[in-house]
Amino acid sequence: MNNQHTTETGAVKVARKLNPSQVYKKYLKNEDCNAHSENVVLLAESFGTQEDILISKNILALHHELNHMPYPLSIIRGAINSRLYAILWKLLPSKKGGLLNYFEARAGKENA
Repeated sequence: MNNQHTTETGAVKVARKLNPSQVYKKYLKNEDCNAHSENVVLLAESFGTQEDILISKNILALHHELNHMPYPLSIIRGAINSRLYAILWKLLPSKKGGLLNYFEARAGKENA
């Protein structure tokens, strides 16, 4: 099975081999560690344009350099995350679950 995905935005076209289920699992693991900037890089490298990759890597570098996330950067990071997460969601073989159900399940485990 060939897991190739092509993204196209304007004149930028990038083909990558990927497995959306593996990306999703890594995304959820990163969320457990509050690695939100790392997730934006993961999504950009998996589904984004070269510009998305550059911006997300710069945000991650600044986040580490400053040891916090300035509000304006968090807005940009959130916008990239939302747009690329929507692409991931559409490519998942099963749309059952998702982050909301994941967090609800985790809350249930902690309350048990």
